[in-house]
Amino acid sequence: MIIEETTLKRHVWTELDNAGVILPRSGYAVVRKEITSSGRQEFARLKIDVGEKGLKLLSQKLNTSYPKDHLIRILGFGSALTRYAVQPVSGSAETTEQVITLGARANLIVTVFDQMIDSGENINRVLPFRGLEALLKHEGKSNWSLFPLFGNRSSKWIMHHLIKSYLMEINRLSSSPLILPGNTPVLKTLIDLIQRMYQAETDTLSKNGLSIASLNRKAALPFVIMGLPAWLSKKDFNQAFYFAHFRWLYRLGLFFGAIDDIIDLQVDISNDQPNQFKPFIENNTVSDSSMSNIGQKIVSEAKLITQQWQHWVNSHNLPIPEYSMDIFSACIVSWFGGSKNYDF
Repeated sequence: MIIEETTLKRHVWTELDNAGVILPRSGYAVVRKEITSSGRQEFARLKIDVGEKGLKLLSQKLNTSYPKDHLIRILGFGSALTRYAVQPVSGSAETTEQVITLGARANLIVTVFDQMIDSGENINRVLPFRGLEALLKHEGKSNWSLFPLFGNRSSKWIMHHLIKSYLMEINRLSSSPLILPGNTPVLKTLIDLIQRMYQAETDTLSKNGLSIASLNRKAALPFVIMGLPAWLSKKDFNQAFYFAHFRWLYRLGLFFGAIDDIIDLQVDISNDQPNQFKPFIENNTVSDSSMSNIGQKIVSEAKLITQQWQHWVNSHNLPIPEYSMDIFSACIVSWFGGSKNYDF
């Protein structure tokens, strides 16, 4: 089945642009430069952590002609999205930078894991649940004796090392004197969410159909996991604010999940993958009324996300890095394919 996906993409882009959500081309170029700079910094940290061997294995799994550039992009956007997501919480400068690095790594883990599974590797050989469970139980302190729990040597090394490194950083962050005792339940929630995210990924591979809840969790939980560690160092822990921010992170993830489904609609149909917009297809196309409804919903969600972010930042009188408020828009532009979309 071939559908007119470009028409839907163009329509949603135009709706977002007309609503003032899309940055001008020059503004996007500025933010994109900052994102690339952040990606290079995170790549340097990654290289120290995994070494040449790790980078080589990662490059093989990414299936791209320019693996270093791809890694920089993944890390850069993970870093930028985390910066945007945690800005309303604003812990100490030191822990905020740690949280941003954790977010970049979380984005890398999810992306590499998804690409390995999409390439046909068996999930139980890449990362069996009992292997993940053991790592989470020991908060990354486990040794190489866990290797028998994993399958393919290069895949197991990548996932074990990346997750172990991530959890050890979480452990270091949670052991910091800047962490308040009242904030420690956040750690338990984070561990639980990682397991739920894994289960959502498993559900998408099921041949028995996929629930909307599982599809939503797969889209949203990576964003919650990127943003939640900021609460470990939040002074004057406010439970109502915590839950409101949690829900906002979930909404942010759902938004980009919807954008991703719009971009990948044809590919998902061809590969029989779940996509929330499949029900809108009639006679191999998406009707004008359906496109209008989709566009309006996307614009409405974008406005809710940015208005809530701006409200929190203003009401808490938080200092904002010069390009932070434009990260959300820049990520939308990039999701659609970058600068070429301005020529739609």
